[in-house]
Parts: sequence; structure tokens; C-alpha cells
Amino acid sequence: MILVLIAALAGPFFIRGPDGRPLMTLGEAMPDWQRMTATAKYQWRRLTGEVKSLASDAGSDDTGGKTRVYKYRDAAGNWVYADEPPPGGDAEVMYVDPNVNIIPPTPPPSATPAPEQPAQPADMEPSLFLPSNAKRALDGAKGVQDVLDERARQTDDATRDNQ
Repeated sequence: MILVLIAALAGPFFIRGPDGRPLMTLGEAMPDWQRMTATAKYQWRRLTGEVKSLASDAGSDDTGGKTRVYKYRDAAGNWVYADEPPPGGDAEVMYVDPNVNIIPPTPPPSATPAPEQPAQPADMEPSLFLPSNAKRALDGAKGVQDVLDERARQTDDATRDNQ
């Protein structure tokens, strides 16, 4: 088996081509050391330049394309997110990626006052499954379904735009 492998590797050096010369010479089989050395030197200079660049950037205030946002509480205790710090300067600095896909929330369905329910007998436990509550439960389920359908439509629109 080893002899077959040696013959297969050495054969091109002894088999003559149509022009009478061997199919392969020793010079063609050897690598081009000058070109390999020049390529290695170029890659080394490039790598050390990248490392130096990264080391100098580590001390800088480069945010990597993210937006600086200040988070603080206002006088009423509500969270505020702004692109400028508050006058007092007491705020948490955050960096937000502007390329994140954010879909605005769907507004809740408008609240309609519930109709007056008839009084239940004293011996019955309150339940959603009373016939008088069935219409209200179905209306609520339809409202939830409408909100979910609208959210799915917004998601489909947003993903279709980004493709």
C-alpha cells in the first residue's frame, strides 16, 4: 500500500507529457518561499497594527455606534430617558443600539362601562360561566384577539420591510 502511494506521488516527476518533458518538476513542487515570507510579513504588520489600534481605542470614549442616553427620575418620581443629562447631573449613562428593531406598543382597546348585572341568588358562587356573563366574556376574548391580530400585522410589516 505504501509503495502505491509513493508511486502515485513520484509518478508525475517521471511520466513524460506530450512535449517530452516530465509532467512536474521539482521546482514546481517546492513552495515559493520568497512570496510566502513576504505574505507572512505583511500579515504580521497588519495584525500588529490592528492590535495597536484596539489598544488605543480601549482608552477612548468610542461607543461603537451606540447612542448615549441618560436615565434619571424627575421630581414626580417618573423615569426619564433623555439625550442630555438633567440640570443636577445625577443620571445613569446608558448606551442604546439604534439598530435594534423596536415596535411601538399597541394601544389598549377603549374601555366601555360594563352593563349592570342582574343580582345572583345568594346560594350561587360568582362565576364567569353564568349565562349572563357569557356575552361579556366573548366580547373580551374578541378584544384580545383583535389586539393580537394587530400586533401580528405590525410584526409582519416590520419584518417584511427589513428583508
